[in-house]
Amino acid sequence: MDFFFSVNSVGNPLRANVYPVAKEKFKWEVRDEFDASDSKYDLETDAGTKQLWDDITNLMPSHCTANPKGEGCYDLIIAFVSDRSGTYPEGRTQGFTYGKPTNIVVAKDEDAPATVAHEIAHTYGIGDTYNGGSFRCSVNPAPASFTGKDWDNREQNVQCTAQGREPLGEISATKIPEDQHPYEVDGRGALKDMACYMGSGGQQAQFWTTQEAYNHLFTQLAPSVAKRATRESPVRVLAFQGFIKADGTVEEPLDPWESFMDDTVHTDTTGVYMIRAVDAGGNTVATQKLDVQFNILSTPPDPIKTLEWAPFEGVIPFPENVKKFEIVKDDVVKATKTVSANAPTVSSVKPATAGETVSGQYSITWNAEDKDGDSLSYTVEYNSDVVGAPNNWMILDSEIEEKKWDEDFSSLSGGDNAEIRVTATDGILTAVAESAVFKVPFKKPEVFIQEPEWGTSYEVGDEIMLEADVYDVQDEWLANDKLVWTSSISGQIGKGTNLVKELSAGEHVITLTGTNSKGLSSTDSLTVFVGNVTTEYIAEGDEEPVVLTNTFNNATTSVTVPAGLVTADTELSYTYLKEPSASTLPAFAYKGRYFSLSAEAEQSADNWVEVSDLKVTVKLENLNLPAGVSLGSLKLLRWDGTAWTDSGATYDTAVDGILGATVSKMGEYALVGVEKLIPGLEAAIRVLKILTEIPDTSASDLNFAGGPGIGLEDAVFILQSVAEQQQ
Repeated sequence: MDFFFSVNSVGNPLRANVYPVAKEKFKWEVRDEFDASDSKYDLETDAGTKQLWDDITNLMPSHCTANPKGEGCYDLIIAFVSDRSGTYPEGRTQGFTYGKPTNIVVAKDEDAPATVAHEIAHTYGIGDTYNGGSFRCSVNPAPASFTGKDWDNREQNVQCTAQGREPLGEISATKIPEDQHPYEVDGRGALKDMACYMGSGGQQAQFWTTQEAYNHLFTQLAPSVAKRATRESPVRVLAFQGFIKADGTVEEPLDPWESFMDDTVHTDTTGVYMIRAVDAGGNTVATQKLDVQFNILSTPPDPIKTLEWAPFEGVIPFPENVKKFEIVKDDVVKATKTVSANAPTVSSVKPATAGETVSGQYSITWNAEDKDGDSLSYTVEYNSDVVGAPNNWMILDSEIEEKKWDEDFSSLSGGDNAEIRVTATDGILTAVAESAVFKVPFKKPEVFIQEPEWGTSYEVGDEIMLEADVYDVQDEWLANDKLVWTSSISGQIGKGTNLVKELSAGEHVITLTGTNSKGLSSTDSLTVFVGNVTTEYIAEGDEEPVVLTNTFNNATTSVTVPAGLVTADTELSYTYLKEPSASTLPAFAYKGRYFSLSAEAEQSADNWVEVSDLKVTVKLENLNLPAGVSLGSLKLLRWDGTAWTDSGATYDTAVDGILGATVSKMGEYALVGVEKLIPGLEAAIRVLKILTEIPDTSASDLNFAGGPGIGLEDAVFILQSVAEQQQ
């Protein structure tokens, strides 16, 4: 399965887990950003969504219409936009499509991976399961209470009542019951009730696949014994595209069409909407039906809307005697494109110097002419290795009107045998020219470790799930043995993009190193704490105090819950923090320990709720107080969600070097000491010390921060002023 994205994107572990395809069989090619800043791409309008879909679709080579498995062709194009349209940026639309091959998805959505899996599944005939979607009841039924449009007839409402499915709670999706044993391999393991990813409205962690969707994908993706019908010698064909109304009106001007040689056998087809090739005598020599769909699919639907303009595309044979092409509805001609007498010519494509090295921004130029005076448009393609992969061309841009294209080669794969190819078209007839062979520097892979789904703090013995997104412009993807995970404590701990591992106690700096076929490497790191969390179970009505102890980083802390305090089974957790996770603390002479306390109580069977009020005693040892800071000057601050405030703790300093503190609320705490003196106060005290220790010193001889000659009375005045300001 081949895909490319129009922007740099994250990976999709959900898609890999719910599809019957090995992870390495998904081939992703990430393209540089598509500039959609022009007002013509306003996604709040129908015209803007149509324009974006059309221009991104044009990044697929025209020959892919004839042979979808040809070089440079993809099963799907997925383009990511930053935020939701429909009252941007907080609208409802998570994704939309006018049909294959392009889908637009909102990248910032928490469930964007589910949307990607959802949109890919549509291309293999899987319907929606959210209320109001496009249902394909015979393949993957939606809940019986939902109403949507029939997949095969979008004008007709339908309900999947015969299958009797139900939704998962408030999520608009088919329920996958726990007793059907949904299971995530190399991840969460056995799952509880889940929601079908063809639905909408839930959190990412709630989506999974129904058995019906999985089975259908398995059948669709199984290797086919059928082969594409081909001919011995290629013939000329025409790739066409455009937009049409239901009454047959064709949008003018039509997008440029391209002719090329192809060995695929194209059989004539007919329908209500057609294109036909006509010779000089007015005879029809070839026809192709236009498959048009006047509904736009979006997630979620608002509702499914009827399009004014529906896209069409296809390939039709183009014999030498054809003089025009006609688009018809019910045999009535709606638009005509005439074949010119002469094809255009293209020459002098830059880079023109063999062996030249091109990097960064570069202006690609060429010459072109048309004897008939037709307006020309151009497609510019790039191949990083015309020797090793002569057919591996990628479109940089199409429908260019100038004889120039500016490209940033820092985002393209490197190679010692790179070429540029320019195709000129007058709307039907085409000409092609290529540049000299030049060099482009090889690129490093890009490695990104995801924020761990289970956090960065663990008890000893916990499994840690590490996931990464890796993109390599050189190799497109890296094999597992080229992705190496290491720990600053344990050394090498695994390979691949996903890893589940138990680690020893300590502060682990986890590093992932990705190395491509050119020997170039990149790394990303994150810190994981193992052993900084301790959890204790407290039974309802426990007659003995429960003591929780943690010794991470030699910072011994114990938390005691008095006997009989809890009224329901409770789990209490202590987490040592290296730094406060909340806002910066005020300035203190001593910042000794940061930790958080949390608790959950079982309100009813398997229903655990967060507890905010719980009276516990915290005993802090190994404080390592600096000189000048006494045990009695210490206090606990608590983060209340907006600021650090006094925790209201009662303290016990009876045991030398150990601070006891009784608190009544869960949350994040910071142990601090004497507040730092501000510079003016410190300077004033320094003056007083000098005058006290050296009585013979003349005040006029002293230099103080406020100016020369400041004496004892001035210092006292400063002390009083500062004290008043601090109150």
